[in-house]
Amino acid sequence: MNKLVTLNLNPIQITWIVIIAILAIVIIVFFCLHFFKKKPKVNDDKKPLTISNDDFFKYLGGKDNIISYKLVGSRLSLELKDYSLVNKEALKKENFDGIIEMKNKLILVKEDLSEELKALDNLKTN
Repeated sequence: MNKLVTLNLNPIQITWIVIIAILAIVIIVFFCLHFFKKKPKVNDDKKPLTISNDDFFKYLGGKDNIISYKLVGSRLSLELKDYSLVNKEALKKENFDGIIEMKNKLILVKEDLSEELKALDNLKTN
């Protein structure tokens, strides 16, 4: 014969089981939405820099105006002797993703600058 399994639960225990089940469902839905959401599309319309080495140094006030620089990934941090020599308008017209002006440094942002700014290698030797 078939035997049914019955649980002898009081109403308080049933309430807690329902609350825990609802919380478990909410947590599972949250993690599914969080981890499986669509990622934003990357803008592939990035234009390469059109600046020549000579123009680049001219816009920065010449090679002699550069005290130091640090090139890390997409950021080029420059410490300059005289910031008034920098042609900011000409730099803004180039295809940089961003130009950040600070009191003691100028930061140029461009995706994968290390490939595009070979002019800085000339600065090391000169």
